[in-house]
Amino acid sequence: MVINKKYQNLILTALVLALFIGLHHVLVYPYEWLVSLGESVQPISVWIGSFHPVYLPAEIFYKVGNAAIILIVVCKLTGLSLYDMGITYKLGKNGFKKDLWVHVKVFVITWVVMILTVNLLHQFFGVTATQILEQFDPYNNQGNRFPFTAHFAEEIIFRGVMITLLLRGGLNWFWAILISSVVFSLVHINGRIGAPVILRNTLIMTELLGLLCGYLFYKTRTIVGSVYWHALVNFLITLFVSSPKIFMAFFDKVVFMKF
Repeated sequence: MVINKKYQNLILTALVLALFIGLHHVLVYPYEWLVSLGESVQPISVWIGSFHPVYLPAEIFYKVGNAAIILIVVCKLTGLSLYDMGITYKLGKNGFKKDLWVHVKVFVITWVVMILTVNLLHQFFGVTATQILEQFDPYNNQGNRFPFTAHFAEEIIFRGVMITLLLRGGLNWFWAILISSVVFSLVHINGRIGAPVILRNTLIMTELLGLLCGYLFYKTRTIVGSVYWHALVNFLITLFVSSPKIFMAFFDKVVFMKF
């Protein structure tokens, strides 16, 4: 029986998800073993700890290794190139000015929505910035270090590979972005089942990030912008963990506009 090419892409999307979950659980054991080798050396700070001679190679092996295996499988089975999946270091596949304008619009809209939402919560429910932030699981079990490769590897898998396959499977852009963002959100629930508030907020945060990155990928056809946004979120989370006072001062001024 010959399977329609559209269905082949949808089936392959499910295979990619299964492969990601399988590799995530298989590669985590050598990753944890490598990290445990350096646990006796306490880093001076979160940022210096990110460059730990054991932690950084372990993270690269864990995250980039997962993405590399998936890319090899997808490229072999579909004949797609990395460029076809938007995996390029250049911004501007549709023209630099056009793609840059997309990023500017998304940035402004995101910032305005965040400011309005947080200020409404503060105005009507008395919720403070600290209460909002403390409910989030701040670091995805990364040992309080900046995850240099997480945003890169995850954008390759969930935007570059998954959205491309879903679009080629016949789904329109809305459903392709929504499905990829939901899957992206669900893979972040590990270790949070027993903490419903943290689980809820983690799902909300990752779902919104997934929608944002998915839209940027769809409009620009490159993962460059989504990697930048994902990295920015990880940076702000790390800043919150490592320097909460600095972060809260920044949050109050920029979001609550307390100058």
